[in-house]
Amino acid sequence: MTLGRASVVALALLLAGCGGGAAAKVAYRSTTTTASPTTTTVPVTTTTVPTTTTTMAPQVLLNLQGSGQESTDQFTVGLVAGQWYLGWAYNCANVGYEGNFNYFVDEGTSPDFNDNGPNQLGMSGSGVEHYYDTGTFNLQISTACNWAIKVTQAGS
Repeated sequence: MTLGRASVVALALLLAGCGGGAAAKVAYRSTTTTASPTTTTVPVTTTTVPTTTTTMAPQVLLNLQGSGQESTDQFTVGLVAGQWYLGWAYNCANVGYEGNFNYFVDEGTSPDFNDNGPNQLGMSGSGVEHYYDTGTFNLQISTACNWAIKVTQAGS
């Protein structure tokens, strides 16, 4: 029978431990290593990335003052921002009593597609309406009172 090298070494160790064979001494050594704590400081680098934001100021599309009924000139709301605001105010001091103020946004295609504005009754009032349509419009203003209208397209 042929024994491999590992078998011969294992047999020799076994015999040495049992007192058989030549006096062989096997020594075992145990080593414990304790690492001392180490503090490493890593420099932190902060990089600020410049950002460029271009904000366009709101564009005034229509700015009118008047008294009584009026159909305004056309104005066009572009596709850039898609929303626009209509600021309105009225004052009935010129007629001396409470009056009615209203308007509608005429899209020019069909009366079915017109947007109604406020319908106010009083000596005066004001507000801002938000619209999201794009295209070409005009306003139909209906009142006996003094009024002011300003249409602006949102900046982007």
